[in-house]
Amino acid sequence: NKVQLEFCVNNDIRTITNVTIIILDENDCEPRFEQNNYEIKLTENNLYPKFVLRFTANDPDEGDNGQIKYDMTLIEINHKNSVDQGQLISLRSCTTLIILVLDLNDNIPLFPSSILNIEIYENLEQNDYITQIQAKDADQDENGTITYKFQNKTILIDINSFDGRITATSEF
Repeated sequence: NKVQLEFCVNNDIRTITNVTIIILDENDCEPRFEQNNYEIKLTENNLYPKFVLRFTANDPDEGDNGQIKYDMTLIEINHKNSVDQGQLISLRSCTTLIILVLDLNDNIPLFPSSILNIEIYENLEQNDYITQIQAKDADQDENGTITYKFQNKTILIDINSFDGRITATSEF
């Protein structure tokens, strides 16, 4: 901004000069993220580093006062901070980043033993309980659901596909 000023010196002698007035920016604006909250979903076992999200904050201050520095603090939920680099004071704003790690169906079900010996007594009736087998799958939710079945169909015994209970299908 330019202002023209007229100065009087010794009563009648006048001189005119151009004076440039520089208005210095005060660090009075907080940086602002484009969103208050961010949520991303990642599957487990990704190769890192991997680009997942770009944060952007804006600071309307000028010069050094408008420069933004980002830092992250890892807690149960991740908060990302932006700090402007003002000369006298730094102003701060925060946003929340929620990272949901999605389970990948990458584990096979495991039985406690690879061989199972079952003794079946004679005189069993149809639907009599024989034994129950159980497998474990380290995956979560539907990826960890186990369905039991015999590889070869048999007419003597049956297996409950949900709980692994083996029962007689006919009298022995």
